[in-house]
Amino acid sequence: MSPLAMLHEELVSLIAALAAETTKASPDMAAVSSIRMKLSQASRSRMAVLEAMLASSKGKSGTPAPALANAVANARAARFASGAHIGKWTITAIEADWRGYCRDSAHVRAAMLQQIKAEATT
Repeated sequence: MSPLAMLHEELVSLIAALAAETTKASPDMAAVSSIRMKLSQASRSRMAVLEAMLASSKGKSGTPAPALANAVANARAARFASGAHIGKWTITAIEADWRGYCRDSAHVRAAMLQQIKAEATT
C-alpha cells in the first residue's frame, strides 16, 4: 500500500471516529480533542506526501501531471478551510455550542471524504 493510501485509510478511520463522537448528546472533549489533533497530524502528513508526489511528477518538462496538480491545489484549499474550521471551533466554542459544532463538523468531514476519494484516483 502506498504512503498516500495508508494516510487515506488513517484519515477515513479518524473521520469515522469523530462522526461517532458527534452522535453523542454532549461532547467528550478529551476524545474530540484527541481525534481532532490526530486528524490534523494525518492531514499534514498527507499534504507532505502529495507535495512530494507533485515535485517528483514534474520530470524533465517541469510540468506536473494535471490530475495530480489539481488534487494538490484542492488539498491546499481544503487545508485552508479546515484551518478556518479549527480556528472557529475552539474547545470553548465546542463546549458552548455542541450541536452547532456537530453540524459544521459534518460538512467538513464530508468534504474531507470527497477530497480523499478524488486523491485516490490520481
